[in-house]
Amino acid sequence: MLKSMTGYGLGKSSFAFGLMTIEAKSLNYRYLEVIVRLPEEISHFEKKIKELVKQKINRGRVSIVVNIENKDESNYKLKINKKLIKSYYNTLKDIKREFKLKDNLTLAEILKCPDIITIEKKSHPDFKKWNKAKRAFDECTKDLLKSRKTEGKFIFKDLNTRAKNIANLLIKIKKRLPLVIKDQRDRYLKKVAAAGTTGTKAKNNNSEFYALAQSYDISEEITRINAHVKTLKKSMTEDSEVGKKLDFIAQELVREANTVAAKTQDYCISSSVIEIKAEIEKIREQVQNVE
Repeated sequence: MLKSMTGYGLGKSSFAFGLMTIEAKSLNYRYLEVIVRLPEEISHFEKKIKELVKQKINRGRVSIVVNIENKDESNYKLKINKKLIKSYYNTLKDIKREFKLKDNLTLAEILKCPDIITIEKKSHPDFKKWNKAKRAFDECTKDLLKSRKTEGKFIFKDLNTRAKNIANLLIKIKKRLPLVIKDQRDRYLKKVAAAGTTGTKAKNNNSEFYALAQSYDISEEITRINAHVKTLKKSMTEDSEVGKKLDFIAQELVREANTVAAKTQDYCISSSVIEIKAEIEKIREQVQNVE
C-alpha cells in the first residue's frame, strides 16, 4: 500500500520531573532528512532519535520537536558568580579612585552588571534514561506512520481513479483510430482519382499514402501508454518504497502522450489526448508525495 511523505505524529511520556511531549511532522522530499530540536537537558538523545526515524522512514523531510513541561520551579536554581562580582567590584573601585568620584558603591549598582546571577536547570537523573524517553518517541513514530498510511490511502484512491480514466480514454481512442485512418485513405484516394492517376503511378501513390498514414499512426504509442498505466497500478500495490518508480512511470506517460498529441490529426482523438494529459499531470503531482 502507498505511504505518503506527509504526516503528523504526537507522543508523550511522564517523568519524575514532569511531562515530555514529542511532535513529528513530515513533508515530501527527494531523500530522507531528519531535523531534531531538543531541550539542552536531553540533547544527548539526538543521535538515537535520528536512528529510530531512519529505521521506520525511507523518504521525506521529518521535523521532530521535543518539549519538557516541568512540574514546578524547583527544577531551576540561581547561580551567583562570586568571582565575577569581585572583579566588577574591584574595577568599579578603581574607576572611583582614578576619577575621584564621591558616590559609594551599592548592591543595586553591582547587580546591574551582567552575568552576575544566572538561572540554571537542575540536572535530573531521568534525563539520562533513554528507555523512558523512547516510549514517547515510539508512540510519536507510530502515530506519524499511521498518518502517512492514511494519507497514502487517499493518494492510492486518487491515482487508481485517474489510471482508470486514462484506460477508458484509450479505449475511446482505439475505437476512433480505424475510422480516422479509413477517412484519411478515402480522402486521399478521391484526390488521386480526381487527378486521373492510373497504372503504376496509382500504385506508387497508394504506397505513398500508406507511408503517410504510418507517420500519423498512434497505435504503438497507445499500446505503450496502456502498458505504463498497468505498471502504475501494479506498482501502487507493492509494499515498498515506490515513489521514485511511480515518478518515472509518470514521466514516461507524459512523453508518450506528447508524441500522440504531435501525431494525431483528428479533433476527437486530440480532445481525448488533452484529457489524458490532464490526468497524467494530476498523477505527477500526487506521486511527488509518495514515499
